[in-house]
Amino acid sequence: MTESTSVLRRYTDLASLLDLLQRRAITLLPPSTWDDGNDRLMMSTYKECRGLNTLLALCLTSREETYHHWRVFTDRSNGVCVVFRREAFTRVMTEAGVEVNTMNYLKLDELDIDKYPVLQLPFLKRAAFQDEGEVRAVYGKKALEKGLKRVGISLDLIEVVRLNPWMPKPVADSVRETIQLLRGDANFKVSRSALIDAKGWREFAAKYKNPDFS
Repeated sequence: MTESTSVLRRYTDLASLLDLLQRRAITLLPPSTWDDGNDRLMMSTYKECRGLNTLLALCLTSREETYHHWRVFTDRSNGVCVVFRREAFTRVMTEAGVEVNTMNYLKLDELDIDKYPVLQLPFLKRAAFQDEGEVRAVYGKKALEKGLKRVGISLDLIEVVRLNPWMPKPVADSVRETIQLLRGDANFKVSRSALIDAKGWREFAAKYKNPDFS
């Protein structure tokens, strides 16, 4: 599957997107509610071994848009995908003390404590999840920081905002207008994903109904 070196995609919900646009900030959250228990274990082990009292993270992907990403990481009613410019995103995060790295996907027989030191634990994941193509942003501190970690950004970090492909067009049009109002002078595009209703596929199918087709 194609990896992008120029953008990172963040699949999330509409409320989180509106919060990002309103605050001009990206929010990192505790990993304690993550679905994958193996993932939670790696993060809690890392936190304990490093003596951290604060550990927050944000998950993105370097992969192209897929049906899997939409269905697993969003829902039909209000899912969105924020496409960030990768280099600028990484620079802003790094300056804020947030480490950004790709995940290393391992099979069970590849787990070797000598090969993977504690510092790598936040970026280890089971091989069964490798289709996600995850890139993770991790913020850890020995001091206890209450609340969330918000990293202030320019909205020019965003290249595109995609609305989920199941959103009815009239609703998508209204949501698009709201996002455009919030983006201010930023020039990112806002569009509804055509993943399940692509113009190219429609044109391809139409050729078979053309009496001149041979």
